[in-house]
Amino acid sequence: AMRVPATVSAFGDVVVDGRPRNPVGRTGLQGRGLLGAWGANCAVDIVLARWKLDASGQPLERDGRRVLEFLALRRVDNNMWALPGAIQGTAGGALKAIMKKAFGAENQFLPTKLRNDITTMQATLEAQAQLFYHGYVDDVRNTDNAWMETRASYFLDEAGQFRKLQLMECSDKVTREVAWITAHSRLVLFAEHSDLLRRVVEELGGYW
Repeated sequence: AMRVPATVSAFGDVVVDGRPRNPVGRTGLQGRGLLGAWGANCAVDIVLARWKLDASGQPLERDGRRVLEFLALRRVDNNMWALPGAIQGTAGGALKAIMKKAFGAENQFLPTKLRNDITTMQATLEAQAQLFYHGYVDDVRNTDNAWMETRASYFLDEAGQFRKLQLMECSDKVTREVAWITAHSRLVLFAEHSDLLRRVVEELGGYW
């Protein structure tokens, strides 16, 4: 029987002989494996970034390049820092979720001005976040017939809007904490997130 891929792959038509076939190569594993669907399982990853400032409020530089900070979540299951995102869905949905988790969007107990700043920030993100990668993800769960891909977007807060917002103390079944983390090449992140972060830093000409 035809196993139809769950989402459209970045590689186009990937069905061969009635089954989705991993476009990157053989893995030695057949079937759907541990993934939720046959074919491309497309995640959403978000890099929310700002330039790191020194004690005087000026952009911090290393080797003549500005240093980037990004919003990260520490996962409960493995205690690793990760980019915000979703296992499926849209960038807009993932942005709404991270604004709610990190900054308390939709929290009616926050001061009115802060709620307005959060609403403005959310609208800015949805309008200006840029897709920078759509493709294959090297995931240990990938098989010959099911694999991870991602649509990764980034937003650089040049205007300093994030500095008006206060990070919430976040603790739930998935996330242990949320923080602004300094981007650098020795940083170890969950899954392929270090590579996605590197792509953004290099595109922006930042320190890595």
